[in-house]
Amino acid sequence: MVLKFGSSLIAVLALISCANSTANSDGSEHPGKEVYDNFCVVCHGDDGKLKLSGAFDLSISDMTMDQRILLLNNGGQIMPPFAEVLSEQQITDVADYIENLR
Repeated sequence: MVLKFGSSLIAVLALISCANSTANSDGSEHPGKEVYDNFCVVCHGDDGKLKLSGAFDLSISDMTMDQRILLLNNGGQIMPPFAEVLSEQQITDVADYIENLR
């Protein structure tokens, strides 16, 4: 029952996050948003401030682009590594997208 509720909660959070869109200046969606929505939003939230399961508040991050890429590739204390899950381009895109959450 708890597992079913947890899965439902994650699905609802993912659906809510898809309702919001961060567009580029030309009106197109940022290429990192889809990756963020699929892999990051559950713990970090749509605005980067959720901090679920000990996730860092991305809105106050002062990490450089290179530091974000390194963290996404290798993982953090709780965050899993994504080097074998995402392409280099996807990691670069989501690292760039996170900049929009500050």
